[in-house]
Amino acid sequence: MPNLRKNDFRNKLGIKSEDILCDNPYFQRGTLKRQGCQIDYLIQTKYKTLYVCEIKFLRQKMDGKRSRSNM
Repeated sequence: MPNLRKNDFRNKLGIKSEDILCDNPYFQRGTLKRQGCQIDYLIQTKYKTLYVCEIKFLRQKMDGKRSRSNM
């Protein structure tokens, strides 16, 4: 994910760059005992907080007032 987009996410979530330990997409393969998973963008902070972000793409620009119910 481009750094510009990462900064947008961090700013909207109110996370300071110096508080971030790791931030990247995350993928875990499934095993016989456990299902795999994919996280579009995962942020781990030094405060032991994980932010799990799912990214959806739309053709039109969002105005910030949209919710899941009217998408």
